[in-house]
Amino acid sequence: MNMWLRKVGSGAIALTLAAGLAGCNNGNGGGLLTLFFGMNNNGACDSVIVDLNLIEAGGVLARDEFQNPLCSLDQDLQADGCTANFEEINPLDNGPAANQGITTDNLRANISCPSGIPAVSSLFQCQFTDVDLEVLQATVVAQCSCTTPGCDTTPPVCVSQKDTPGACEDCNDGKDNDKNGFTDCDDANCQYDPACQATTTTSTSSTSVTIASTTTLNSTTTSTSSTTSTTGVPPLACTIVFDLKDAVTLGSFSFDINYSAVPGQMIGSGGTTQCTTLAGGTTIVVNDVDATKTATAGGFAIAGVTGPLNLVSCDFLANTTPVKADFTLTGTEATDVNGDPTAIPAFGVASINCTGPTTTTTLAPTTTTTIPDATTTTTVSGPAQYKIRFKLNSACGKSVVSLGLTSTTPLRTAPSTVPVPR
Repeated sequence: MNMWLRKVGSGAIALTLAAGLAGCNNGNGGGLLTLFFGMNNNGACDSVIVDLNLIEAGGVLARDEFQNPLCSLDQDLQADGCTANFEEINPLDNGPAANQGITTDNLRANISCPSGIPAVSSLFQCQFTDVDLEVLQATVVAQCSCTTPGCDTTPPVCVSQKDTPGACEDCNDGKDNDKNGFTDCDDANCQYDPACQATTTTSTSSTSVTIASTTTLNSTTTSTSSTTSTTGVPPLACTIVFDLKDAVTLGSFSFDINYSAVPGQMIGSGGTTQCTTLAGGTTIVVNDVDATKTATAGGFAIAGVTGPLNLVSCDFLANTTPVKADFTLTGTEATDVNGDPTAIPAFGVASINCTGPTTTTTLAPTTTTTIPDATTTTTVSGPAQYKIRFKLNSACGKSVVSLGLTSTTPLRTAPSTVPVPR
């Protein structure tokens, strides 16, 4: 650890401590606030680990006379034989906060159940003397040991003053209930709500026509049919690539990302932000705060990283395709390979790639019925009339017989000469 600190210098240290500056209190005035934590998954878990970033949310846990945090497992899970372990983890990894005289600390809840944890479940509750609820909701993360197909290993977690796991967001009322900047299906807590699942609409049309001919009075054939399927999907799935613009060599660096102009959010939050390092030999961490639509990226390279080059790509959900100008990047610190401070270079967006909904239309082949030996085919919309004239040839002279069918829509006269025996 000491060698790493000497190598990366003050830039990485500032990145580590930055999370502690984001919190604010909720004005409880010393009273206790009970918060309930629930899971919204698409399948059951054997166990689940929930990490609360109390440092960033300014959370102060209420404690009993033995300095244990006032947290407890949900009663329904207790009745199912589940167990929970609440572990306090401070940022320096130097033991529980109660033994260090520290009152604000990160908290990890580890819950396991012999018969599995239902997909949508209340998990546990904790009491606080102070906490920023919006920041806590934006930074809470969960890891699930899945037991069913389709189960999400990092399911959304709802933090609410109500004891129901879906209390954070009503997914079908057109309102931002938890006031995190996302409404209904755009909110991560609605990811598995039935109102937000992909739907398929199918329409089929067909027509029939009546065909008349000189040899067949009536026959029927079926024409074309078509099926159109439109699949609804969540907002556009985008990949944003951030790069180092200047031709410099750095040992460590950090920069801030402001994406408040984009109608969307990064996937994941806090330390679970879904980003991939692109620069070889470099370690890069992106810490995202959904509530403020800001993120901090920091990295170091023992052998140094030289620009210009792409640094890191992050997964992003957006309602409309963003452009580079929607992202504001500000360099905050930089050191050379010796760990000495150096001029802060320029950082920016190298590329944006998005994919979205598609509509597929399938046309069935046209079916045509052919009437054998027909000499004339006519499409009609009502009754048909034919006039047939027979000519009789005999030694006694000639005679003409006419046969007619009554109709208001005369169509065609088809003469025919038929020999008659003498």
